[in-house]
Amino acid sequence: MGLVDLAAALVGIGVGMWAALLTYTYPPCGPNQLCIGFLAQRFTIWQSALIGGAVLATFVVVGATVSTDFRRVNVGVARKVARWLFEDVSSTSGSIAE
Repeated sequence: MGLVDLAAALVGIGVGMWAALLTYTYPPCGPNQLCIGFLAQRFTIWQSALIGGAVLATFVVVGATVSTDFRRVNVGVARKVARWLFEDVSSTSGSIAE
C-alpha cells in the first residue's frame, strides 16, 4: 500500500513539474514587426502545484475506490496523523500556565 501512495506522490510531483515547464511563444513587438519571440510560462508556481496536487488526490481517490484494503490503510494513517497534529498538549508538564 505504501508503494501506491509513493507512486501517487511521485506522479503528482511529476505532473506539477511538467506543468511548470509548459511555455508558449508570443511576439512582444506585435504581429507585423520582425522581432524574436520569447518563452513565457503558462502556469505560475502555485498553479503548477495545484495541478500536481489534483493529480495526486485523483490517484489516491481512484485507488481507494478500487481497493478496500487501500482505503482502510489510508484512513488509518490519516487518523493517526490527525491525532498527532491535534494532540492536546495543555495538560503536559512544563507548560507555561504553571
